[in-house]
Amino acid sequence: MAGQKIKQLLRLLLLLIVLLWLLKLAFYGYNKSLLYSQATGAGDWLKVIGWAMLYDVMVVLSLNMPYVLLLYIFYKLRFKTVAAVAVSIPFALLNLLCILLSLADIFYFRFRQQRADADMLFSATHSLGKAFMASPVISACCVLLLVIVSVWLWYSYKKVISGYNNTNAYPASALLLPVLGVLFFLTPYAHRIILPAYPLLSINSNSLPFVQNSFHTLLYSLYRKEQGAVPPLQYMSTAAAAARYKYEKKITALYPGTTSKNIVLFIMESVPEDFFNSKSRYKVNMPFLDSLVSNSTYYSQAYSYAFTSTNGLVAILVGMPTLTDIPLYHSRYLGLKRTAIGDALRKKGYQSAFFIGDSYDDFGFAKCCNWLGIDKYYSKEKVPGYKKLEAHTMGLHDGDMLPFVADEVSKMNAPFFAVHYNISTHYPHNLPAGYRLPARCEAYTPAMKAMRYYNDCLQDFFAQASKQAWYSNTLFVFCADHWAFPDDAFQSPPAGQEYHIPVFIFDPANHSGKTISSTVSQFDILGTVLSIAGVEDSITSFGNSLYHTAGTPVVCKKDADNYVVIDSAYVLGYNKATGKAGYCYHFLNDPERKNNLVNTVAAKGKISELIITVQAFLQNASQHYNQLAYP
Repeated sequence: MAGQKIKQLLRLLLLLIVLLWLLKLAFYGYNKSLLYSQATGAGDWLKVIGWAMLYDVMVVLSLNMPYVLLLYIFYKLRFKTVAAVAVSIPFALLNLLCILLSLADIFYFRFRQQRADADMLFSATHSLGKAFMASPVISACCVLLLVIVSVWLWYSYKKVISGYNNTNAYPASALLLPVLGVLFFLTPYAHRIILPAYPLLSINSNSLPFVQNSFHTLLYSLYRKEQGAVPPLQYMSTAAAAARYKYEKKITALYPGTTSKNIVLFIMESVPEDFFNSKSRYKVNMPFLDSLVSNSTYYSQAYSYAFTSTNGLVAILVGMPTLTDIPLYHSRYLGLKRTAIGDALRKKGYQSAFFIGDSYDDFGFAKCCNWLGIDKYYSKEKVPGYKKLEAHTMGLHDGDMLPFVADEVSKMNAPFFAVHYNISTHYPHNLPAGYRLPARCEAYTPAMKAMRYYNDCLQDFFAQASKQAWYSNTLFVFCADHWAFPDDAFQSPPAGQEYHIPVFIFDPANHSGKTISSTVSQFDILGTVLSIAGVEDSITSFGNSLYHTAGTPVVCKKDADNYVVIDSAYVLGYNKATGKAGYCYHFLNDPERKNNLVNTVAAKGKISELIITVQAFLQNASQHYNQLAYP
């Protein structure tokens, strides 16, 4: 009888492992194009599959080991069924959460490029609520699956509970999982696999998200949050690191001694450089924006810092990298030294305002603006009659928000700084019911269609703004918050391309019409805005100014351990945990990135140089977060 009850427990654990494995296969199938170069041979595939199964087994055992021990204790104390049920419910919910996270990551991974982490605590409500609006059928199927799993879990736990009516089952079932756990953690290097990035020692970095378990990565991220998410790093002397990436610098005024220019910054949501590149198959026909770019200063080698809007906002407005697993303005590092853009501009007589068609403080943007001293924050609730307007899944369509922006900007006292963060180019790329695409755009992907709609909205905005007195004395800066897939079926973006974004500046009084090929990043926007405003003080920023760029290599973040550094010709992937480069490509001579130079003698010097660059960046950033001074 005891053996039969143990079988029920083992059957439950085995089915949990199988379910997680099936979700992992679904994850791979849905995100296959993002997991390129997953394995190159049978041996590589065996390593990937072995690590993937190992992490799921580890999570299931770790979750349920305390359960059987508690059952044993409660039955020994004669608390019987009531106590058993009280213990079973929390553990059933924990296992359900584990399954839910794995299910959610199937769809959410393509937006974050990594498994679940602490950042989900600050965006889960936002994302889940709007996911239902965007994909009601898929969402309903997921809910149905979770209901079925919930019923099955409760039924399975009840069967385990019933086994404890037989006192002979106590010792065997109570000791089973602890014994398995001890055997597991006594295996070589077992204590190290608690680190979600540990498999990188033997597998390709692109395989890691498939291998990992979402519940595990979330718990580890929360642990890092509590224990200090940004440990200090030291690869070289402080002087050597500062020579490459100095975050304290003096800004130079663009127009010294003249009347201050107004500044309007358009942060373009999820817009890749592909939409602007005439050589790309995803080039969007944008008559207005194409004309604007032809009369602007366009930066053809501009890159974002990371993949999320929260990281993008901080990079653009603060000039700082987010090293934490949660948004910087939600972290313990709120007090780190920074240049608050609103406060700095106020000293030069500027008013500042932030506009977004999303709900108030979604993703914590209102908190971030307040943290930066921006005077006013306008969300969709500020738009008259917004409840009667047709809504995008993420909020108000740009066609309804931009006229409001133009009206409010016209009421601001010059000089002013205004930011518009658009949302219509955000997934799922809803278009207003009455909007009609030109015939030549009908075959576009949803993301491309949304971009064409945004082009038309901007055309209307500029037509309205150009009639205002402030227009001719205003500089318009455009920068995407991060790269996004131009096509859901997009196959394996080349290394580095997933950070390539459009950045350009339009001056109505000077139709420059030039292209600059020096590498620039989102970090350069803060210095650009302050330079336009005439600020000449020292600032804290990991960027410079777009007007005074020296083509410094750009460092981008893939996840907590993986970074990318890009210069004018090369892109290199660096893993912080192993201290090694995973790949290096000469993307000018090898645009398809087929020839990995990481182990070639000819590229040894360039690889060493790029590694030192990314190490200097990480050392300076971690030093800044920790306010440490190394000799």
